[in-house]
Amino acid sequence: MSTRSTSDASNAHSLQHPFADCVTQTGPFKGVHKNMMIAATLLVFIFVFFTGFNTDLAASVFAAARGWVESTFGWYYMLVIVLLLAASFIIAVTRFGHIRLGDDDDRPEFSTFSWLSMLFSAGVGVGILFFGVAEPTLYFDTSGAFGYPNNPYADMAGATTMGFDRAADALRVTYFHWGFHGWAVYVIVGLALAYFSFRKNCLSRCDPPFIR
Repeated sequence: MSTRSTSDASNAHSLQHPFADCVTQTGPFKGVHKNMMIAATLLVFIFVFFTGFNTDLAASVFAAARGWVESTFGWYYMLVIVLLLAASFIIAVTRFGHIRLGDDDDRPEFSTFSWLSMLFSAGVGVGILFFGVAEPTLYFDTSGAFGYPNNPYADMAGATTMGFDRAADALRVTYFHWGFHGWAVYVIVGLALAYFSFRKNCLSRCDPPFIR
């Protein structure tokens, strides 16, 4: 009995969130970080009211912000995605790819075929069904209906008219989002969450990979 109790206490301790002392235990904010909850709620309301109060001003501000982010951090975005793709490949071909996402004696609940079927049907099936047509069409268009260029990469390459070259650039950007590079982001994030949740018995949250 004492051994079981010790084991249960150890498991409970391992699942304890490192910031549990900051979580409110009573009142309307029970179970959440009070200050974080208030700050997040205020930010959401400010965003909603600002957008709804003057849609034209909001559209111009958001378009300017997006343009600045793309022109300033575009290189960083591309670099991070390429590094994530390289990291995914390294994990797959090295000994790290053999680390079991669970206890040493755990076995997969589903076969590889079933897992891949669920991944594509429930995971990205709806996205591919819709954006498989909508996304390349958006990048092919030149109207800039949202207040910013539909495909700045094609514009920089000189494909400013709706022809073959712009269509090719539209497909390149779409493949970048939905091909190996896009999957690399899912792989690294998913592996980090699964490793700390099932291997280290942490809570299923986004913070354990950064604070453990």
